[in-house]
Amino acid sequence: LRHEHIIRCEFFFVDSRYVYIVMQLATSGDLFQRIQGRRSDGKGSWRAYQVKEWFAQVLSGTGFMHSKKILHRDIKTPNILITEDDDGREKMLLCDFGLAKQSELASQLTQTQVGTRLYQSPEMIQNKPYQKDCDYWALGCVLYEMWYGLEDEKTTQLSMSKISLEQYEI
Repeated sequence: LRHEHIIRCEFFFVDSRYVYIVMQLATSGDLFQRIQGRRSDGKGSWRAYQVKEWFAQVLSGTGFMHSKKILHRDIKTPNILITEDDDGREKMLLCDFGLAKQSELASQLTQTQVGTRLYQSPEMIQNKPYQKDCDYWALGCVLYEMWYGLEDEKTTQLSMSKISLEQYEI
């Protein structure tokens, strides 16, 4: 996949035991670390324009991936790397396609329960068939974290229980 907001695979090679993948260098960590840092330094959330710009970049990469009929299935803040473009501005890169799945038909459903539970859509948690909507749900979780920071473990468990019982509100 070649897109400005998807991590580039520079090259790969194989030996008798392993596949080695050399990826584009992302110099500024990941979005999860950035959110943790923002919370710990007491600054709270970012300005609206910053969240919009970064989230638009992630959406752009996701849209491109979906146009190629690929589901990521593990979109989360640790899988969004940060680097700088040629002008020195921060740029978001979607990475970790280890759980991605390509389908021949845009309408084809899949049912495998994979990914990080905190970001899984209700369909995935309930082991129901899903399409690219699972990635959209995860993107909503990412946007929530960008605005409000990370939840503590107790709140997260309660939220996931409500989702699996279909007791959530949007």
